[in-house]
Amino acid sequence: MKYTRVYHENLKAYLSRARLIINQGGQGSGKTFSILQVISHIALLSNKPLYIIIASYALPHLKGGAMMAFDSILEAENVNIGEVKNKSEHTYYINKAKIEFFGIEGNEARAHSLRPDILFVNEANRRISWNVFLQFYSRVQRATFLDFNPSAEFWLNEHILGKENDYVVIRSNYMDNPFIVENERRFIESKKDKPEWASWYKVYGLGEWGQLEDAILPYDVGQFDNSLPFVFGLDFGIRDPDACVKVAVDKKRNIIYVKEMLYESGNSTDELYRKLLLTTGAKNLIVADSASPRTIIDLRRLGLNIIPAIKNRKNETIKKIKEYKIIVDDSYNLMRELNGWTWLDKKAEIPMDGNDHLIDALLYAASYLIEGRKGVAVV
Repeated sequence: MKYTRVYHENLKAYLSRARLIINQGGQGSGKTFSILQVISHIALLSNKPLYIIIASYALPHLKGGAMMAFDSILEAENVNIGEVKNKSEHTYYINKAKIEFFGIEGNEARAHSLRPDILFVNEANRRISWNVFLQFYSRVQRATFLDFNPSAEFWLNEHILGKENDYVVIRSNYMDNPFIVENERRFIESKKDKPEWASWYKVYGLGEWGQLEDAILPYDVGQFDNSLPFVFGLDFGIRDPDACVKVAVDKKRNIIYVKEMLYESGNSTDELYRKLLLTTGAKNLIVADSASPRTIIDLRRLGLNIIPAIKNRKNETIKKIKEYKIIVDDSYNLMRELNGWTWLDKKAEIPMDGNDHLIDALLYAASYLIEGRKGVAVV
């Protein structure tokens, strides 16, 4: 088994009895793998019963990432996966330890009753609220690990960093991982000197906090003001995700509030209708991408209150939106898009295109609220 600096620092923090071990890192830094290595060794060496939870926002996310990595770690330790893994319960029984992989979405109520000895929250800034994390964290008996890409400030900044005492921060990037796949290392380093990738490289390459000064739409993290009138913005996807946001505009204070509601690929029109019905309701207005008129007609026939956005030049819309302060509420994918959304040609005011699905939905809805039916949106 090979070990990185990140592994050794996490093990050292655990042995020093740190209550909270925070891993801030970029892509390919090995932070998740290193934490899982530490957890596997704690379980293998324990002579007392242990209950360990490895949690993230959704179980499929864990199955496609952390759980596969954990299997590879155990195999390298000559552990027979078939003997220790209960696939239906997403649980491992190693020595005297029970290790459960736990998807938070849909199981928030159960999170209030769990009392693990050790907790690992994977991608802590991804669709996991402070209240849910606090329910977990306050009940942990020994230590909590968490990891994240520092794409934007979240509840960690507001409630823990500089306010609590018993925590350790371990920072890392791909250069701390000598075992990184060569193609991934080349991809990261290929973005190093490209101005249009500067925001991305700072966060996912160097593992430093976003958002950068050259981002097109700066924002703050905060709570959505539900006292204001609101509409939903919707950008359709085929291979790209269907992206929906809730938007309100306080014209007196020049503030736009936005919250991510849906970000999911592969929906048929009927599936999208059912998900929007649960997300937006039938009566609330949806301002949608006018490039898909047939889908808008079909969703309207099914019962949604949906209209096409009126389109104009994208840079005109950006200028209008930049007159407002943007406050983003608990929206991982939207913050990720905003952090990496920079000018492809700043002088010509041409923004990067491709990873801006929720941003387009934001522009549709905000333009409507600011300008009404004559509001500009996106080409």
